[in-house]
Amino acid sequence: MANTYPGRKVRKPIADMIAELRSWLPNYDHGEKEYPTLVWRLLASMPGGDEAEDMGYEPFNISWQEIAQLGDMLNAVQDKGDVEDLVAGLMSEEDPEDLEEARRHPSYGNKRDFPKIDIYVDGNYVATTTWARTAKEAVEQYIAKNRNAASRKVTAKRQETPPARRRTR
Repeated sequence: MANTYPGRKVRKPIADMIAELRSWLPNYDHGEKEYPTLVWRLLASMPGGDEAEDMGYEPFNISWQEIAQLGDMLNAVQDKGDVEDLVAGLMSEEDPEDLEEARRHPSYGNKRDFPKIDIYVDGNYVATTTWARTAKEAVEQYIAKNRNAASRKVTAKRQETPPARRRTR
């Protein structure tokens, strides 16, 4: 598939997402509570999503910050336990200072402080982690949590650290 759509070149991650969504979305019903409707409503909610709204998909009342937060949440979730922790934490009436202390000293250690490592399945990006110290550990943990990935080629690469910015006066 070319990386050009209606007269414009698109970035590779967007072209990859277009290809993936084109292969997935036809497999679903398009009812109000189905996955394709969620995708189209999210697209209609973003600047540039006017055509999706024109197609009849009602936009959510969300901003770029909320869209980014949603993406961050989806990237942060690694398993069922993470979802349960999110739900419990959001429903909790604990003092926010107690939650901040728990965040700084989690029961599983400070794994979130490891360097970012990108995980690929069959050469396609699937996730970024901060829960593994090495690329090898990231692959092992990913396969352990995603058993269907065991029969596929799973690789990982540590993200490049951008050079420090110089302060100018």
